This record gives sequence, structure tokens and C-alpha cells, in this order.
Amino acid sequence: MSLEEIRKSIEKEAKGRADSINGEGAAEAADILKTARASASDILKAANAEAQKEMARIKHEQTSGAQMQASSMMVAAKEQVLEQHIDRLKKGIAAQIESKKLDKVISAAAKQFAKFSAKSEMVVRAGKSDAKLVKKLGYEYVAGREGQLSIESRDGSISIDASPAGLASMHAAEARALLAAKLWKVKG
Repeated sequence: MSLEEIRKSIEKEAKGRADSINGEGAAEAADILKTARASASDILKAANAEAQKEMARIKHEQTSGAQMQASSMMVAAKEQVLEQHIDRLKKGIAAQIESKKLDKVISAAAKQFAKFSAKSEMVVRAGKSDAKLVKKLGYEYVAGREGQLSIESRDGSISIDASPAGLASMHAAEARALLAAKLWKVKG
């Protein structure tokens, strides 16, 4: 075999091996590419699922926050409505006590006073408009300012506020709860 033939044979064999290696490399590259695409697809699906979960969590938090804010605003609005009407309500209660039940209030306060001190030590401090009623009920009258009605000891150490305005203020929380129940159909 001549040198030229040997060289051509080696070249042919080398070319065949190179083609074979290129073919194997291309197949290997195709497998790697296929695996990379599948892996990328899986990563993309997982990332998409995670993003959906995060969006749902954020939406839930925002919805909860908005609901809490709306509830807070509703409570504040209801409080404001109650505050606007509580003074008028207290005045109405005081007026009812003044016109219809003042004699019972004075008698009940006198009984309360008797638990702490002797009846002989008791005086009723009231305005001029209530003086007649106090005397009619048989209690000792002491002049006070208009609207004042208190059962007191002579020395002033014991005092029970029995004024209609005082009683209305004392029971303002109950009146407020009743008003809320009436306005919003809730238990007070």
C-alpha cells in the first residue's frame, strides 16, 4: 500500500470517527436539551404555582385588612351616632323622672341613706321648685341650686345624688346600650 493510500485511509477513518463523534455529540446535546427543557418546564410550573399561592395570600390579607377597616369605620360611625343622641336621651330620661317619679326617687334615696346614717341626720338639698314636694314627703328641706336634689347628712359627710340629671348620667351606659339595641337590632 502506498503512502498516499495509507494517508487517505487514515483520513477516511478519522472522518468516519469524527462524524460518529459528531453524531453522538449531537444526540447527547439533543438529550441534554430535552432534559433542560423538561426541567425548565417543571421549574416554570412550580414558580407559577408559587406565584398563584402568593397572590392568593396577598389578596386574602388585603381583603381581611379592608374588612377590618370597614368594621372599624362602622363601629366609629355607630359610636358617633350614639354620642350625638346620648345627651338628648339623658335629658329625656331626666325630664321623665322629674315629671312622674320624683317622689319615688326621693323616697328610695332616703331608704338608701338610712343604711348609712340615722334618719334624724338626713336633709334633702333641692332647688326651690322641688321644696314643696320634699316638705310634702315629710323630709327636712335645705335650699340648694335649681336642678340639685341630694340626700345628705347634716354635716355633709354622706351625700346621695338623687337629681334626675344625676340619675340619668349614672345610668347612661344602660341607656346607651338600649339605644344601640333599638337602632341596630343588637343585644345591649
